Amino acid sequence: MKKTISIFFATLMLSLVCIPVYADQTFTTTGSKNITLEYSVSPSYIVTIPSTIDFSDGSASIVIAVDSLSIGEGQTLRVSMSGSNYSNNKWNLQDTASATNLLSYSVKLSGNDTDLTNTPSINALSVNIGTDPEDRTKTFNLAITGADPIPGTYQDILTFSCSITP
Repeated sequence: MKKTISIFFATLMLSLVCIPVYADQTFTTTGSKNITLEYSVSPSYIVTIPSTIDFSDGSASIVIAVDSLSIGEGQTLRVSMSGSNYSNNKWNLQDTASATNLLSYSVKLSGNDTDLTNTPSINALSVNIGTDPEDRTKTFNLAITGADPIPGTYQDILTFSCSITP
């Protein structure tokens, strides 16, 4: 048994010694070879949105800003905003005790009186490399627009999505 094991290990060690080494490129005559050197940079950006919104008095302002923008020429960073309780062409707060009780609210760009909540999603901000820094920030005003609500606690979830388009 010892002899068999010894022969096995001796054969194994000899086989490991005989491994050939190959080079990626060898030249046997004069000449040249081209290789491609590549480095990739992924798009990057910082989008600032509020972590909480104080809507206790029925109105609030939110600021959306883009900083440290690094995207390709001709590309646009789009930040969209949507509410989770969209129905009847309105964004709504939903009563936490009863899903049928809804309270409508508006979202307007600061300085503009147009309610943007007639669609499920708002294109809140679009920026590209040439966008001036002062145009990389927008303020939106939110306000309750529904009739007198039934007493209760009303909530909605705002979702902010980012995408880069060519």
